[in-house]
Amino acid sequence: MTTLAGASLVLAGCQSVTDQIGQKIAEQAVQSATGGQVKMDSNTGKLNIQTEKGNVTMDMNKTKDGINITSPEGAMNISGGDTRPVGAPTDMPSVEGGSTFAWFGSGDNGTFSYSLKTVDYMDVCNKQIALLTAAGWSEKKDTTMSFGDSLTKVYEKTGMGLTLSCAAAKADGVTSIMMVKSKTQ
Repeated sequence: MTTLAGASLVLAGCQSVTDQIGQKIAEQAVQSATGGQVKMDSNTGKLNIQTEKGNVTMDMNKTKDGINITSPEGAMNISGGDTRPVGAPTDMPSVEGGSTFAWFGSGDNGTFSYSLKTVDYMDVCNKQIALLTAAGWSEKKDTTMSFGDSLTKVYEKTGMGLTLSCAAAKADGVTSIMMVKSKTQ
């Protein structure tokens, strides 16, 4: 019995050592790729890379706001899932009933996408267009493109541009919405 208990403690300790070795290997891999000093904290989900050009921090936190990356040039957020990401801008609204959300961006710039189960993709596109209009976006004239079961429109509002793409996958009964937003020159 004592041998079994001792073996259990050794194995439990090995798991911790295995985790530490894995973390060191990951740190070395990132350090080799970036040429900087790397510190990874698997308990908090933070990765810090220091180079002569600056400091980059990744926070892969356990909250619903995804992965936050901060560098000398700015910050960005990557998030997604079956609920609308916290970081997605409110002026990039989504039609009720959406799923498979994804947000990749920084403040006013970024890409937001999601999908819906649907029978009529144009119905979803028209709902999305109405939401964008209600959020203050104005359609740019002569920018609509349509091929088969896809539609692309360009919008603008004070200092910002947005491209909306709606596409249907009829075999799957899914409509995909993607919006790309950026500051205009």
